[in-house]
Amino acid sequence: GWSTAGRDGQVRKGLENIWRGGGAPQMQLICHSSGTAIDELAIYPWAFTEQEVANDYSRFFPDSVERLVKLAPITVKPQYDHYRQRLEVGVRALPRGDREPDMIRLTVGTGAALIPGAVVEAALPHNGRTNVVMAVPLDFDTPYVVRAETFIEGAAVATVDDTFTRVKPEWWRNTLGKGLDVPAPWSPVTVAADGVIGVWGRTLKLAAGGLPAAITSAGAELLEGALRLHGELADGTAITLTGTAAPAMINSAPDRVQWCGKLIGGGVAADIEGELEYDGLIRLKLTLQQAGGEVQLRRLDLDVPLNAAHATQVLANGGGSNFRASWDARLVPAGEGCVWNGRAAINNKAVTTGHFLPVVWLGDDCRGLCFFGENDRGWTPNPGAAAQEIWREGGVVTYRMRLVSQPVTLESAREIELFIHPTPTKPLPEHWRAFNRGAPPVPNYEGIDAFISPTLTVPAGLPSHIGITFGLEPHSWEDVAANSEALRKRAGAPGSPRLFYIDYSWPRLGPSMAEFTRAGLFARGRMTWTAEVEDYMVWIINEYIRRDLIDGIYIDDTSLGSTTMTNSTAYRLADGTIQPGFNTMGFRRFLQRVWSLYAAQGKRARIIPHMTYCYEIPA
Repeated sequence: GWSTAGRDGQVRKGLENIWRGGGAPQMQLICHSSGTAIDELAIYPWAFTEQEVANDYSRFFPDSVERLVKLAPITVKPQYDHYRQRLEVGVRALPRGDREPDMIRLTVGTGAALIPGAVVEAALPHNGRTNVVMAVPLDFDTPYVVRAETFIEGAAVATVDDTFTRVKPEWWRNTLGKGLDVPAPWSPVTVAADGVIGVWGRTLKLAAGGLPAAITSAGAELLEGALRLHGELADGTAITLTGTAAPAMINSAPDRVQWCGKLIGGGVAADIEGELEYDGLIRLKLTLQQAGGEVQLRRLDLDVPLNAAHATQVLANGGGSNFRASWDARLVPAGEGCVWNGRAAINNKAVTTGHFLPVVWLGDDCRGLCFFGENDRGWTPNPGAAAQEIWREGGVVTYRMRLVSQPVTLESAREIELFIHPTPTKPLPEHWRAFNRGAPPVPNYEGIDAFISPTLTVPAGLPSHIGITFGLEPHSWEDVAANSEALRKRAGAPGSPRLFYIDYSWPRLGPSMAEFTRAGLFARGRMTWTAEVEDYMVWIINEYIRRDLIDGIYIDDTSLGSTTMTNSTAYRLADGTIQPGFNTMGFRRFLQRVWSLYAAQGKRARIIPHMTYCYEIPA
């Protein structure tokens, strides 16, 4: 009948206010109505281990002497952090007689050999509980010895050795769904004699220097001219960077082509690296540097002149934590000059400095261009200026990326990576408007396990529907098989797919992901799609696919997520502040690889990303 104040919101808030106001930290226990007699009440300043709990109960039994287990003088719980390359060790040290240890020393070695530098000493608090961090790179599948020694006033009192092994995950660096093959319904990339590059439904022509000069989609030209890199030097001199030679094609394969070029102007050079993938994604990498002596820039813009007839709408996303307040959707405003800017359009943004928006789409009802980036590295994040703008000048709509919006000296190379994706990106399936409405053989797409039951990952034959668990790994594959057969019968008419519910933002990752979640994988409230997350997610979905247990996946909560992991897409600004990055490409590669896994089996992939009440970019 006892509970802590944490269960009562008003009591908890009152205690928090006392603490925030300078009062001592407090905890309040509440006794609810109970017929149980209380013989003893004790509060411990730590969470009990499993053995401590067993001993606490055992001491009340007549045979308590036989039941009690002597605790080790030191208990260590090593856990590895892959991204930070460090060992995190939870320590519990028992008193020696009536005296408590005041210091602990941890070492890590292989057998009798100590790893150089793998020694850490730390003070112990009065309860003997602490966490020790040791920066040490450890290999997979190698047994390591973690030695813990406790001291009282410099004298050693206890030593314990514990074995720790990093087990290489089954999914580690797998190549599932990778390769040069182009899955249906896309077609291989083509390069015509006149230099026009083609993919399904779209074409790209490059200007001298390597920037796009023309992009068509759904039978219409989307640009009014080539992309233009221009700006102003510190002394007010206007500059335009131009290319003097055609870009060089450096690689051509069925799934992509790559090129390079160069722009020069006003003492500034921009090396261009470009790539077009089979689904139309254009990747551009600009490397800005001096073309001679030192250059001071006041402004540098990348302009995209758009055909006004096909740039009537704008959708933008700020990637903010309040994702339902981090978007803008409107008709491109009328007027002359700057008619829209990302600073004013969206207040709730993910970036800590400046006003960079990770996604801006411009188009009409049938086609458009999606501009996005995983961060604003190489830009000049400016709290006082928008990073992206839309201009109307002389009947042309121009999308402007303000790469340099405050004075900067080009002392070293500045790399900027951005993406352009012409939409639509693939043909719509036959009878798509009749899905969930038409008569067979038109499929029903409502056979989502967590919605209509049974949830695939739980034990089979449960008396009631469990619903959404966010789990990915099964109770057993036998249970999944039974649940899948039940789902097939409930999914709808023959041909209606069995869809596995997974979550983009908050999935429950399996045990093999433990060491990959410690470095802030969920620090921004949603999961960071690192290379390891991508590989794990592809692997676990393939385990269902290869057993023919699912026909597709329904991906919930796919609002654009941000990350503060600097070994992902976040980075540090000059003042040390972390500028968040975004999860765009890791999630994209996951989708591509799952699609390819189905294509390899001659099956059509059913992949349904979803987000409730949040305007996401069409693709």
